[in-house]
Amino acid sequence: MRNLKSRWLVLLVPLLLAGCSTLSISYNFVDWLLMARINHYFDLSAEQEGWVSGRLADLHTWHRKAELPRYVDFLIQVQTRWQDGLTAEEIDETFDGFQVLRTELAERVAAEGSVFLATVDETQIRHLEKEAQRDNRRWQSEVGMTPEARTAKRLKNVRQWAKDWLGRLTSEQEHLIDRLVRGLPDTADAHLAYRVHRQHELVQLLESKPPAAVIQNHLHDWMATPEKDAPPEYAIAVRQSKENIKRIVLEIDRTVTPRQRTHAADKLQKLIHQIQTLSAS
Repeated sequence: MRNLKSRWLVLLVPLLLAGCSTLSISYNFVDWLLMARINHYFDLSAEQEGWVSGRLADLHTWHRKAELPRYVDFLIQVQTRWQDGLTAEEIDETFDGFQVLRTELAERVAAEGSVFLATVDETQIRHLEKEAQRDNRRWQSEVGMTPEARTAKRLKNVRQWAKDWLGRLTSEQEHLIDRLVRGLPDTADAHLAYRVHRQHELVQLLESKPPAAVIQNHLHDWMATPEKDAPPEYAIAVRQSKENIKRIVLEIDRTVTPRQRTHAADKLQKLIHQIQTLSAS
C-alpha cells in the first residue's frame, strides 16, 4: 500500500538523499517503474492504463523541472551545515526542510492519484487486498526474525551508510556505531501494525466510493503526515526514530576527521551536480 501511496517518495527522495550510484537510471525510468507497480496492485484496464501512463509522464516532467531544483537547494543547505560540524538545531532544520519537500510532493501526487482511485471497481479492490496480503507475509518474515538478527541487519546497514559517506571508519567510530545501533528500540512490530492499519483504511475508503476530493484529502495526510491518526505505537516509534537518528548523527559527527568531512562534502557535491544535470535534461 505504501508502494501505491508514496512510491514517488520511496523511489525519488531516498535515492536523492542517499546519493545512490544508479540515481540517473532510476530517475529517468521512474514513471515506468511506477506504472508497473500500480498495475501490479490494481490490474488496470486498458483505459485506466492509458490515463495513468499519461498522468505519470506529466508528473515526472513536473517533478524534473520544478522539484529537482528544490532538492538541489535543500542539499546545498545540508552541505553548508555539514562543513563545520552539526548541531541539534541544524538537524531539526534539515528534518523540517525534508518535511516541506514531502508535503508539497504529497499535494501533487494525491491530486493525481485520487482521480484514478475514484475509478477502481470491486474486482480491483479485491485484487489490491490480495497483493497487499502477499506483501504483508514478506514483511512478517522480517518481523519473525529474532531481535538479534534484526539488530545485526540494522547494524550492517548503518555501517555501510557511514562508510559510503565518510570513507574508511576509525576503530572508535566502528565501536560507537555498534553501541548506538544496539541501543535502538525494536520497532518492527509497530511498523507492521501501521502498514496493516493503513491498508484496511484504504480498502474501506475505496469500498465506500467517495468523491475524488475525499480520497485526495486522505492520500495527502497519509503521505505528508503518516503518523497522523496512526496506531499509538507507530506514532511513538516515529518520534523515537527521529530522536534516535538525531542522536546517532550528532555522536558520529563529533568523531569525524577532516579527511572524512572532505570525503562526505565531495560526495554530496557530486550528488548535487547529478541532480542539476537531471533537472536540465
